[in-house]
Amino acid sequence: GELLIESHLEGAKSACYIIAMNISIIPATIIRCGTYYDFLTKIHESWKFKSKILILDQFSPSAE
Repeated sequence: GELLIESHLEGAKSACYIIAMNISIIPATIIRCGTYYDFLTKIHESWKFKSKILILDQFSPSAE
C-alpha cells in the first residue's frame, strides 16, 4: 500500500487505501475496501492520532 502524509494547520493529515481479504478460502476474496483518513497532532515530541476515519468504497462487497 501507499501512505500519503501532508502538512495541515493543526499538524498533519494522512490517507491510505485498504483492502481486507478473507484468506481462509481459496481463492481469497475481497471482504471490504476503502480509505482511511487520519489527522495527527504533535504533543511534546510525539505524534498522536487526533482522529481516524474509514470511508468504505461505495461498491465494497460488504458495504451493502
